[in-house]
Amino acid sequence: MKHIPFFRWFVTLGLVLVGCSVGVYLATPDYPEREQVDLTVLNEAPDGTCTVRWTDPFERVEHTGPYQCDRYRPATFKAPDYEPGTDLGWDVGYVFAEGSQQGELYSLADDEDIEASIALSDQLLGIGLLPTIIGLIGGNIRSLGRLIGVRPAVVRKGARLRVRAVQTAQDHARAEDAVRTAWAPLHKELIEKRLDRIPVARLRGAVRTRLPVRRLERNGIHSVRDVLDAGAWEVAHVGGLGRQEAERVCAAARRLADGVRRDATVRLDTDRPDDRTVTLLNALQVLVRRGLRLGTRRTPPTCWPGNCSAPWPTRHPPPGGGRCSQRDGRSAGALPRPWPNCASC
Repeated sequence: MKHIPFFRWFVTLGLVLVGCSVGVYLATPDYPEREQVDLTVLNEAPDGTCTVRWTDPFERVEHTGPYQCDRYRPATFKAPDYEPGTDLGWDVGYVFAEGSQQGELYSLADDEDIEASIALSDQLLGIGLLPTIIGLIGGNIRSLGRLIGVRPAVVRKGARLRVRAVQTAQDHARAEDAVRTAWAPLHKELIEKRLDRIPVARLRGAVRTRLPVRRLERNGIHSVRDVLDAGAWEVAHVGGLGRQEAERVCAAARRLADGVRRDATVRLDTDRPDDRTVTLLNALQVLVRRGLRLGTRRTPPTCWPGNCSAPWPTRHPPPGGGRCSQRDGRSAGALPRPWPNCASC
């Protein structure tokens, strides 16, 4: 048999009693419709047992029958004081106002049975509500205690998972920042070199008048990069241009530089890499490992690109230059291992 908690027993018992109360109340008959009549007491015993006569208010016919008079009514309503010289008394009663018993005398003793049934229903209801309330309050308190502290291991595990998730996200963000930091100078240098190779004559279409290319070159402005470094005021002064024309030339140079920046791709030479290339490769290595093992590795990385200071070995990497990593050869899908200038990664 399945174990039922203590407070659930209370709730079950209370609901059963409440159900019994409802059943008793529904089984209790309603008070019948009655009509009050005057009773003439023909004779009366000391205990109130008497014989009475009354007139049917519906058919106007007199009836005689036994009745239980009120023995505690005043003596003036009893014989012989009620009508001196006779043995008659007076009382009040009720007859049925509907149904097959219409006009017949109604005994007040029947009211006692109905009242007793209603009282029993009220008692069952009161007794049933008490354990129900105790069970509900006690069960809720127990549930609240279980929620707060009965299973602290689940709360501790959730806290550890949250800390681990925060650490993993921080590690991934640090790896991305390291890649951006290592990639930025290489990309900037590539952009500058390409802008150095674009002659200033490419900007002739940016001005309405003829661009004095030779005058600009004599004053040290040979390429688009020189235009960006000089600025609109210097270009206007050296080339003899107006301010608006010089600003259009600089704006054209900026647009051209933006296009070069979008299309530029940093190519890494792994045959003879320099220190910046090695730093970028190690940063990419850490980022790849962070991405593949996101949320599964419990220990933080032992080395970050900024801490890798070991010199690049004199031996060359295996054939396949231009790749950004080496493979250990154990399997075709093996993870790339760190570059040799970081002994502890």
